[in-house]
Amino acid sequence: MPASLAPRRRLPHHRNLIAALGLFLGPAPLLAAGPPGPPRPAWAPPLSQHAVIEGFRPPSHDWVAGHRGVDFAAQAGDPVHAIGAGTIAFVGSIAGKPVVTIDHPAGLRSTYEPVIASVTLGQAIDIGQVIGQVAAGGGHCAGRCLHLGVRQRSTPGGEPGPHYVDPLALLRPRAVLKPL
Repeated sequence: MPASLAPRRRLPHHRNLIAALGLFLGPAPLLAAGPPGPPRPAWAPPLSQHAVIEGFRPPSHDWVAGHRGVDFAAQAGDPVHAIGAGTIAFVGSIAGKPVVTIDHPAGLRSTYEPVIASVTLGQAIDIGQVIGQVAAGGGHCAGRCLHLGVRQRSTPGGEPGPHYVDPLALLRPRAVLKPL
């Protein structure tokens, strides 16, 4: 009997379904694993409520006045969160202001003031971890804001830093394209 006239061997119904799904959706093991979770953000806001009261205004030269960070509306005692994972590089006072600084991967360093620290020098920090609270005084807005500054220690081309970066550029959500 020619092969075209021979009776076909039928797969059980569930095997036909699995074979059809495999053609359209890919191999079954990928279906069993489930979809991946949402990507973990690299950066997060330093405060629960993060209204900006003064934005980033970099100076034209390093020695000229400017606003090298962002001021967020805050009240004394508000918890301050790390904007990204890293290591505590400084905890102390600079010009009478309580300051916390975190070194992040890729040569970034974030500085928070005025902040009464709840962390210690050299401590590893995760994104969103509380690093202290807004101090009642000592900042340029007298306990009514949190100043966040971010700088790059060197450029990708190797030019020495520091080069100040707009913190909002890190904190803004980015559109992510997903495959169909």
